[in-house]
Amino acid sequence: MDQQSPGAAGLLSRDFTSVTSWRVVEEWVNRSVGLTDRSRCFGKRAVELATRNLGVTITIDPALPIAGELRITRDGLVAYLSSHQNEARRNFTIAHELGHASLYIYDPKLDQANGAIERFCNVFAAELLMPWAYIGALNSNSRSFAHTLLLLAARSEASLSSASIRMAEYLRGGSGLADRHGKIMRQYGSIPDRLRVGEWLLRIARERRATFTSVRLGWGWTLEAAFLGRRHVFIVYPAPTANALLSAAVPDRSPVALRADRPIAANSGDVTRL
Repeated sequence: MDQQSPGAAGLLSRDFTSVTSWRVVEEWVNRSVGLTDRSRCFGKRAVELATRNLGVTITIDPALPIAGELRITRDGLVAYLSSHQNEARRNFTIAHELGHASLYIYDPKLDQANGAIERFCNVFAAELLMPWAYIGALNSNSRSFAHTLLLLAARSEASLSSASIRMAEYLRGGSGLADRHGKIMRQYGSIPDRLRVGEWLLRIARERRATFTSVRLGWGWTLEAAFLGRRHVFIVYPAPTANALLSAAVPDRSPVALRADRPIAANSGDVTRL
C-alpha cells in the first residue's frame, strides 16, 4: 500500500452505505491483488494473486476449532485454515484472512480485535471473490439477475448463499434460498413485507413453468426465481436500481453483512493470532 491508500483507522470508520465508501473498499482490494481492473479477476485467481502480493502462507490445520485465523510468526504471515469446511467456505475464509493481512501490512499496530475489523474483512472477502466490476460484466451477458446470481456462484466458486448476499447488495434488494416447494429457507437483505414474496414463491414452485421465472410484484419491485431441481434461488429488487444498472449507472451499494465467527486477536510468544 502506498501513501495514497486510505488510512486503516479511517477505512474502518466507514459504514459502507454510500458509493464512495464502497469504492474505497474496491480500491483497497485492487491494491491487495495488484490490479486496477478486476472485471476478469475473481474467485480463486483473485485469492491466489492477493495471497502472493500480501506475502501470506496458507496452512491447513485439521485441529483448528474455527474456520481460520491469521498468525504473525517469525517466518511472516500465515493463514491457518480448518480442514472441516467445503471449498466454497474455505475460499471465503482465506479471503477474510487476507483482509486481516492487508490491514496488518498497512498498520502493524492496529488493534484487530473488534467488530469493525471483522465487518471490514467480510466486505473485503466478498469484493475479492466477487468484485463489482465482474458482476457488471456478467450482467451485460446474462438473461436475468437470477441468472447472473447463478453464474456468479459457479464462476467465482463461492457458495450460493454468498452469491445471493452479494447480489442483494448489488441490487439494493433482497435474495435467498427456498426449498423445492417454495418455502423460504434463508433470506438476505431487505424485502418489504407487503410484497408477499413467500406466497409468490409457493405459487411459482406449484406451477413450475420454467427454470427461470420473473414476476412483477407491484410498487416497482420484481421477483426473479431460478429452480435448481431441489431448491429455488430468488432475488427481489426495485425497478429504479435495475434501470440504473442496465443503463450502466453505479448503484448506491448498501451492504448486507456476511456472518462469520472469528477468533479474538491474542498474543502468544512469537505468534499473534488475528
